[in-house]
Amino acid sequence: MTTPEERTRAVVDTREFLDCLTCPVRTPGIPHEIRDQARRLLRHYPFATDMELAAFALPQWFGIAS
Repeated sequence: MTTPEERTRAVVDTREFLDCLTCPVRTPGIPHEIRDQARRLLRHYPFATDMELAAFALPQWFGIAS
């Protein structure tokens, strides 16, 4: 069973992964289409601060990620 903290960590880690995909220095060799898709997804993806607010509003679903 996924805990609220694990769920939050997954969202925060996914943001970091998408951010990595957008940077050619950090991830060379990624096709341009993938980088563009990662940028489009990041435009509306929650930040860690958004997840903190979610944890406050819905503690049964989201927790504070360490």
